[in-house]
Amino acid sequence: MKFIGKFSEKLRNPTSLFAAVWHSLTIVFAVGVVLCTVFFDALPRWVPSLVNMLSAVFFGVSVYMLAVRLFPLPKKLAAKFGRHKWLGKFFDYSFRTKFFSAISFCLNAGYALFQAVLAVLGRSVGLGALAAYYFVLASARGGLLLWDRKIADSDSPDAEREKKQARAYLFSGILLTLLTAMIVPAIIQHIASEANSFLYTGLMVYASAAYSFAKIASATLNFFRAKKQDDLIVRAMRNVSFSAALMSLFALQATLNRVFGTDPEFSMRMNAATSGIVCLLTLAMGVSMIFTGRRQLRGAGSGSDGSSDDMGSAPEEKRQPQA
Repeated sequence: MKFIGKFSEKLRNPTSLFAAVWHSLTIVFAVGVVLCTVFFDALPRWVPSLVNMLSAVFFGVSVYMLAVRLFPLPKKLAAKFGRHKWLGKFFDYSFRTKFFSAISFCLNAGYALFQAVLAVLGRSVGLGALAAYYFVLASARGGLLLWDRKIADSDSPDAEREKKQARAYLFSGILLTLLTAMIVPAIIQHIASEANSFLYTGLMVYASAAYSFAKIASATLNFFRAKKQDDLIVRAMRNVSFSAALMSLFALQATLNRVFGTDPEFSMRMNAATSGIVCLLTLAMGVSMIFTGRRQLRGAGSGSDGSSDDMGSAPEEKRQPQA
C-alpha cells in the first residue's frame, strides 16, 4: 500500500525526468502497436495483446499527468476573465458541472433514440439493451437537472434544501444500480456475437482511443474533485459522468481487442473481465450513493428534530427561576 501511495504521489507531482521517461515509454509503446499491426503474422499471438494493453496503460497515465500539470491554468484564466458577465460563470465548478451535464443529457437522449430505432429495425437484443442503458443515463442526468432547478427556484430553508439534495442523490444511486442491469445484456450480446457495435476502422481507432482516454481521465479527476463539494447534486452529476466513462473504457478495450487482437479466446476473456469490473464499479457506486443519500436524509431529519427540542425547552428554562 505504501508503494501505491508513493507511486500515485509521484504521478500527481512528477519530476521532469520521471515525466520525460514516462512520456517516452508511451511513445515507444505506441510505435510498438503500429509495428505489431504490420508484423503481427510473424509474432506470437500474445505479443500484440500485451503491447496493446501496456500502450493503453501508459497512454492513460500520460494523459493523467498532463491533466494534473494543466490544473493551475484555470486559476490563471479565472484571474483574467473571472469578472466577465458570461465567461466568469464557467470558472464556477458547480455551474460548469451543470452546464456540461445538460449537454450530455441531450446527447444521451438522442443516442438512446437512435439505438432504439436500430434495435427495432434490426431486432437486436444487444442494441435494445444499449438503448435502455443510454435512456437510463439520460434520465439520471435530466432528473438531476430538473431537481436542481426546482431547488434553485424554491424559497425553502437550508434544511429543506439539504433534504431535497439528499433525495436527488438517492434517486441517482437507484438509477446507477439500474444502469448495471441495463448494460449486462448488451455486454453479453457483444461478447457472444461476432458483430461488434463498438468497432472502428482505420484512423478512427486512434481518434476514438484518444477521446476515450481523455474522457476517462477527466471523469476520474472530477469524480474525486467532486467529493469536496457540499452540493450533493454536483457530486451526483460527476458520479453519473464517471459511470459513463467506465462504459467508454469497456467500449475502447473491446474495440482494441477486435482490431489488434489475434487470439479470440484471450480477447473474450479480456472483454469478460473488463465488463465485470465496469459492472461491479457501477453497482458499488450506486449502492454507496443510496446509503449516503439515506444517511443524509436521516441526518437532516434528526437535525430538524433537535432544533425544535431546543426551542421547546427555552420557555421551561425561563420559568424555573420563578418557581
